[in-house]
Amino acid sequence: MSGVRLLHRLRSLQNLKWARFAGSEGASGYGKHHIVIIFPITAAGLAVWQVFRRQEKLNIIQDINERVGKDPIPIQKVDFNDARLLEYINVTIKGRFVHEEEMFIENRQPVDPSKAPSNQWKLAQGTRQLNDPGIQVVTPFILETPIDSGSVKGRKILVNRGWIPKGARDPTKRAAGQVSGTVTISGLIRKSDRKILFISEETPQPHWFLRRNVEAMSEMRGALPVLVEADYSSTVPEGPVGGQTRVTVYNKHNEYIATWAGMSIATGYMWYEYIYKARSFSRRFRF
Repeated sequence: MSGVRLLHRLRSLQNLKWARFAGSEGASGYGKHHIVIIFPITAAGLAVWQVFRRQEKLNIIQDINERVGKDPIPIQKVDFNDARLLEYINVTIKGRFVHEEEMFIENRQPVDPSKAPSNQWKLAQGTRQLNDPGIQVVTPFILETPIDSGSVKGRKILVNRGWIPKGARDPTKRAAGQVSGTVTISGLIRKSDRKILFISEETPQPHWFLRRNVEAMSEMRGALPVLVEADYSSTVPEGPVGGQTRVTVYNKHNEYIATWAGMSIATGYMWYEYIYKARSFSRRFRF
């Protein structure tokens, strides 16, 4: 019995300690330490909010998949008045390239190296490393039929022709890939990449870019702020490998839900065990 009494005594001392921690107001009110209840309530609210955010993200992913999967339409039929609906629209364009005004997006990995045959370019060094970062070629394109949609009117747009290794930057090394004349291309309309904070966008040459910056590129070449990423069918011998579109939408809301729910449970338990129960103990023994 002495052992049992000792355990009860230790438990009473522990409760006494937390009762005193709960504050002198513990016997008559919640006391200043009961503000801790805000934490589990807030965490629970954030977990519920992430449930709704998860559903919004799933709707966005479904919408993108539907756009990408649709048959291409002539770019002249696109409504450019609603910028929110422009991303990933599958279009066809007909016209000619202005190769002398091409620009480059630096440090890009090919989406699928297996689609770039080893004899795609005849480089001076005789080799080409597909797994190394290369560049993407963005070339102005003169449409045969102009766009006339709200404030977007004109013939000159931009086309991301695809990926080449850095060693093929010089167009003379891929002369056969500089297609001339009227061509018809399919691809997806893309917006600018987000600017990376605290990262300088300076490059050795003004027509080299570190990200897809549609506004800056179009201003440089006097084109409409419209960029189409050509699909793989546009690939020609010694030319850029098309089909470099990466459809990436991060959906980590399940992790966020679990994190906030776990924090709510943990802080709620701490409040109940060490504040609420201590208050009840202090009431019982009038601390």
